Amino acid sequence: MKKRTFTINCVNDNDCCKELQHILACFINTAFPPNGSECAQATRSSLEELSHKIAANKPNCEINTRQRPLLKTAINWYFEEVTHNDSQHHALLNLISKKKKTG
Repeated sequence: MKKRTFTINCVNDNDCCKELQHILACFINTAFPPNGSECAQATRSSLEELSHKIAANKPNCEINTRQRPLLKTAINWYFEEVTHNDSQHHALLNLISKKKKTG
């Protein structure tokens, strides 16, 4: 059965994980404000749980692959609408990217 999660290393990439958690907090409040539709509230809740998981800074944070597109959207939104830092933008996209298997 295919693995439906991916892992980010919050020890080696601690600064990136903190930045990702900050971006998620901003994105959640902008894209999924309180009192939205039931679907929006479910997405908001799911992203809030993910944000707390990342903030917990465990060595490895396991994330459902279904959340990868939302993470990518949040990162792109933040660096297009809030601030512009190409190196940080690419570092965060790399953090959540699909890793190619070697060997």
